[in-house]
Amino acid sequence: MDLNASQPGSVRVVFTVSYVENGVAKRFDVPPGETTVGRAPSCGLILTDPSVSRQHVSLLFRDARLFVRDVGSRFGTYKNAERITETTELVAGDSLVLGSLPLQIGRIDPGVSFDDHHIINDLHTVFRPVVPAPLGTGGAEAPSGEAARLMALLSEIGRTLVLVQPLQQVLDKIVDLTFGSVPAERAFLMLRDVSGQLVPTVARSREGIRLSGARISRTVVDKVLRERVAMLALDTAVDPSLAGALSIQGATVRSFMCAPLWNRNEVIGVLYVDNPSTKQFAAADLDVFAALSNYAAVAIEQARLSDELLDETKRRERLQRYHSPGVVNRILGAGESPEGHVAAQMRDVSIMFADIVEFTALSQRMTPGELVTLLSGFFELVTDIIFEYDGTLDKFIGDCVMAVFGAPFDQPDHAQRCVATAREVRRALVTFNEQIAPESLQLRIAVNSGEAMVGDVGSSKRREFAVLGDVVNAAARIERLARPGQILLSKATYARAGADVRANALGPVTIRGQQEPIELFELID
Repeated sequence: MDLNASQPGSVRVVFTVSYVENGVAKRFDVPPGETTVGRAPSCGLILTDPSVSRQHVSLLFRDARLFVRDVGSRFGTYKNAERITETTELVAGDSLVLGSLPLQIGRIDPGVSFDDHHIINDLHTVFRPVVPAPLGTGGAEAPSGEAARLMALLSEIGRTLVLVQPLQQVLDKIVDLTFGSVPAERAFLMLRDVSGQLVPTVARSREGIRLSGARISRTVVDKVLRERVAMLALDTAVDPSLAGALSIQGATVRSFMCAPLWNRNEVIGVLYVDNPSTKQFAAADLDVFAALSNYAAVAIEQARLSDELLDETKRRERLQRYHSPGVVNRILGAGESPEGHVAAQMRDVSIMFADIVEFTALSQRMTPGELVTLLSGFFELVTDIIFEYDGTLDKFIGDCVMAVFGAPFDQPDHAQRCVATAREVRRALVTFNEQIAPESLQLRIAVNSGEAMVGDVGSSKRREFAVLGDVVNAAARIERLARPGQILLSKATYARAGADVRANALGPVTIRGQQEPIELFELID
């Protein structure tokens, strides 16, 4: 919908795509039909982020519904943290990640559009200054009956604020409180999106009917936002200042109120109510309405913060399964992973495999409980060392640990870090055997370096962090060649690790799946 439309009948549903580019918040209104999104100049929506492919996705807007289809992007497309592989419907509130660029899907509903008119301050129009302060009467003395109504409202709002609820539930509750506090027939709650545009989030009648094609005064809303005042028109039928408003006269509105949602010196939206009947609002209603708007803004911001905290907790818990705390903080701090996923991309990395020698025979001599305790202790030991060097735990494969260095962020010294981790694991195993293990464990360890595809992969139902490529297969096969207690390095790792690494050359070795022999080195402590 074009919010600037002033002609009746011009109202339509519009989906929006909000994103941040070079530090600037932007919004794209999706036109009807098909729109290609990518870096190519021919795209309908051009995104300059390098992780976005030249032609990344296609958006199809038809019959008031929006669909997305990946058109062969390099780094994938994710809806709400799940990779999409087929045409998928989008709804308002969905997050879409192209490569590593987050987008937010919004919807401008046909519930609200705006008209223009001039406001003349006269006896039929009442204004109240609004400040983000504790509940009050907005500068007017409320009669005892109104004071009781304000106290009841405060109590109900207090319960709303104390209860931690998702944002949409808070918005619906605010509209319910509005209908319970003032004699309004229709209510509209509108919030600003990331680009600063005002977007309707709730628009319904007292009977709970979702409004379609309703029109409200843009001039009134602009004045309320700009001057931070709550406004009441007592009777638009006789108010000459509203004579030119199609949105008011066309709906036979007799009375309306509008107030800003103001929290922490920021106006985040507006609350607007009206009566398309013979009912009229009184000045005392404006006092209640202004108080409600003040506390509604607080409730909305609290719900937003609660949602953000819950989302970050889920992202952090997921990321901490694979990454060190330092890497997790970098991922979340970079703002490039709103859903806690790591976009798949090619990186130069080092891979370490550490495998317990003769584990099958060992497991036959132990009870299941003893075996679980032993493995848990071993895995914790190795994981702590991997994270100490800012490596990423790829997976546990039975009794084997696989780790990667150089991802998800560049680490120019990833080979040194990986070799140091292997050395530290071998040293720490001595203490582990002395103090914890019922039987002495021995490890075979191998390190290989090269290019790999690193990031989250999987189906639309489940995705996991993974490292894919020939460098991984070669590292696994090198590990099988190691003797108990031995750490083998490939030539690629030895060359990257630097002169400080002491190793004995073992010569070239032919490995299954490799066209050329791989030269190996034995690490010396």
